[in-house]
Amino acid sequence: MKFKVFIVLLFAGLGFYTFWNFGQGSVQEVKVTTVTNAWVRASVGPNAAGFATIVTDSDLSLVDVEVLGEPISERIELHTHIHEGDVMKMQRVTQFDLKKAKVFSLKPGGDHVMFMRLKRELKEGDAPLKLRFKFQGQGDQTKDIDVIAPIQKSKK
Repeated sequence: MKFKVFIVLLFAGLGFYTFWNFGQGSVQEVKVTTVTNAWVRASVGPNAAGFATIVTDSDLSLVDVEVLGEPISERIELHTHIHEGDVMKMQRVTQFDLKKAKVFSLKPGGDHVMFMRLKRELKEGDAPLKLRFKFQGQGDQTKDIDVIAPIQKSKK
């Protein structure tokens, strides 16, 4: 009889421990990153710019953006604007560091994605582009988010 009570209590304790740790672990491991309001400016030359709003609940870096499907440019770069005196210049960067629970905006006149040496003109009303935003977290943690980005003259 004592052995049966011991076994029942042992399994009950293991069940409670597993349930408690599963609940704690699942809350901590959920990582949500969203990319919204993505759009690409219609081209007026050999290059085009892309924009979006990114929100994440962990510290990540945006390290790359890819076009899914037919390539539209020779290369894609991440750019920021810097001020040198009275002149504002674009500068290529290797990544954008995103902070937990902060809104990060890729926007005209600020940080953005550049599509360099377009293979075709991008016109307002063309088929939207399928873009993959590639993120890097701590260690080897990576995250890809696919979005649809309409081609527009300006943000509507």
